[in-house]
Amino acid sequence: GADGRFSFIDRRPGMATYVYIADFAGDASVTSATATAQVTVEAVKPSISVSAPRDRYPYGATVKLTVTLGPTFTDRDVALYATPHGGKRTLIATGIVNNKHKWYVKYTLTRATTFTAVFPGDVHNAPASASRTLDVYTRG
Repeated sequence: GADGRFSFIDRRPGMATYVYIADFAGDASVTSATATAQVTVEAVKPSISVSAPRDRYPYGATVKLTVTLGPTFTDRDVALYATPHGGKRTLIATGIVNNKHKWYVKYTLTRATTFTAVFPGDVHNAPASASRTLDVYTRG
């Protein structure tokens, strides 16, 4: 502008610290000048959740789980793990959330199980995860 101010937009590829240097060579009436600015771009942690229609299911029921991932820069990949009560954590599926930020997985319950949805992160987003436990009861 007429007062010497300027601005610009710089879309950096990822998280880091960047140094910007502005140089003015000067002219016959104005002295030269240099200014430096340091900017740190930090990761944003997106929201993530795993949900089911209910908290309790009968033994052997198939549940439809919904993984919801908030806005991310590029990557939309998620993983879903199941940890049955007394058992080991196991990867049950990987997938990509749709344009409504949802991804669906079906799972057959045989005991109380904790489900963990994991977003591994991308160049602008930090990793994120969320868990949900579903109980199982016997039919009687």
